[in-house]
Amino acid sequence: MTEYSKKIFEDSDLLHKKLIMYFGSIDAANKYLLLSQMFFAKGGKAFLKFDSTWNWFAFIFSPLFLLCRRMYFLGFLVIPFIFMPNIILNFIYPGLPGEIGKIESVISGILLLFVPVIIGMSANYLVIKRFEKFLDMQNDQLLINKGSLNIVGGILLFVISVALGGSLLPNSSVNSDNELENALMQKEAPKEDNEPGFFDKLANDWENEVNRAFGGGSARSNMFIVEFLPGVAVVGNSVVKTQELAITSNVDSVKVISVSVNKGNCLSVSVDRILKFGESLKYSLRCKPLQVDIKTYDGDMTFKF
Repeated sequence: MTEYSKKIFEDSDLLHKKLIMYFGSIDAANKYLLLSQMFFAKGGKAFLKFDSTWNWFAFIFSPLFLLCRRMYFLGFLVIPFIFMPNIILNFIYPGLPGEIGKIESVISGILLLFVPVIIGMSANYLVIKRFEKFLDMQNDQLLINKGSLNIVGGILLFVISVALGGSLLPNSSVNSDNELENALMQKEAPKEDNEPGFFDKLANDWENEVNRAFGGGSARSNMFIVEFLPGVAVVGNSVVKTQELAITSNVDSVKVISVSVNKGNCLSVSVDRILKFGESLKYSLRCKPLQVDIKTYDGDMTFKF
């Protein structure tokens, strides 16, 4: 742990702010704030020290939890434990039925229970350690890119990995076993960089499709969180439906030049204002936002709903 990270862990408000940037969710930040402080205190406020906690999602869906939390190497490492007893016993006792099958089932059952328990007890610590890793780099943009859930990518990688592992079960040919084993051994955790990868983009597209399908919600980019909620306003003697649009800064400082909704047909305003982290621009609209365009000194962004 660097001195930079120690100072942040010692300041609960600053730590909470960084956790929000990392997870992109206030609820997740609130949950992991207490856990972060506990691991930090356990290490004498010099480093993060492991202490067993419990995470039900990690226990029930161990590989999927790790993959969705972008801990790809650990996710791929856990999956083979599901198939390992079958592979080893089939190699040692090829073609023998009966008692070997019973032993295989018992060993598989023990591993299937043992591994999820270990993951369930250590998942929260692993999440915070990964947060610390990117916090040490002192790059808020990297913190934002690497923290959010990668649900679609995690599920796809999980399905692919299970399919590969299932191919190694008995009744597979020797040649197929060797080819797939080599493929698994060569597979490493995806190389991390500052740019969102294929699965990140796929997850964002999926989120936008859900927003469009259900008529509301939020969209998140590296700089902003854009949200809208239905509301009402009194105009004269009438009550009309409105949309409350909120644009919240997701970085320490960004200067907004202008905002337009539906290509200016619903709203077009000049802003010329610097937003600090967590500060918002709010507008009451009398139309349904389908597209929000934000112009900043760092570039233009478009959010579709």
